[in-house]
Amino acid sequence: MIIRRIIMSISAFIRLTRPLHIIKNISVFLPAFFYGVITEWRLFHNLVPTFIAFYIASCIVYILNDIFDRKEDALHPLKKTRPLASGKITVRSALIMIIFLSILLLLFCIISLRASINVLILFYIILNILYSSFFKKVIILDAITVSAGFILRIVAGFVSIGYNTNYYLVIWIFLLAIIIALAKRIRRFPQTDRDAFETTIVEQTYTILSPIVVIVYYLFVSSLQSPYLLISTILLQIGLIRFVYYLFYENDYHSPFEILFLDRKMQTIILSYIIFMLFFIYLID
Repeated sequence: MIIRRIIMSISAFIRLTRPLHIIKNISVFLPAFFYGVITEWRLFHNLVPTFIAFYIASCIVYILNDIFDRKEDALHPLKKTRPLASGKITVRSALIMIIFLSILLLLFCIISLRASINVLILFYIILNILYSSFFKKVIILDAITVSAGFILRIVAGFVSIGYNTNYYLVIWIFLLAIIIALAKRIRRFPQTDRDAFETTIVEQTYTILSPIVVIVYYLFVSSLQSPYLLISTILLQIGLIRFVYYLFYENDYHSPFEILFLDRKMQTIILSYIIFMLFFIYLID
């Protein structure tokens, strides 16, 4: 019985850090991946501490966000199962975990990272504190703040490998992240006027941003000076179409990142894209 309780407690603390969202922090590797240097051990070795630091920082802000939202989450049909909303973890325990992770992050950053990356991580945490306390209440600020987190990771990735920042990549990821972040505002069956309004705003934003995302991506892969990579624009378009279709016609509510783990067609498109890029970046070029 005691062992079972310990296992359940550990499981609840792990869920509190949202392990599925680790995929966000993988974005620090994107600069090295696209520039064909991720297989160079020295550069990869520089990226791993950056990834770990952003992962710890993201765990801190997820816990903080759940503390802010625990009362609202308790009334939500899906979010009510979250550890804090369901009462499996107390606010006091969550705060102790934040303190522990903050000390761990501080020591790790001092020992393993350069000052410029530490500044980016600090800015990431401050940005997310503002997000949890205010920005997420405004649909546009919500999406922009989430997208800014990806920009910080991308820039940190460039700093880690010592490359100049490619602003086409930064803008592309920023716009793509806005599309993904806005997904949580979609309701196939709006229950309130606010839901209907937010869904309409997202539809209009998708109409505007989708072609821009494709154009900026085309400019980015063109800057890599490989004609083969331009073909990947087709896969990006297919992926965007599938993502939007899933949201509006096959899904009532899910975290946009859960779609990557739930939708087989989306997984197939992403896997095809990764294989295509690996082949032409690392084998052909």
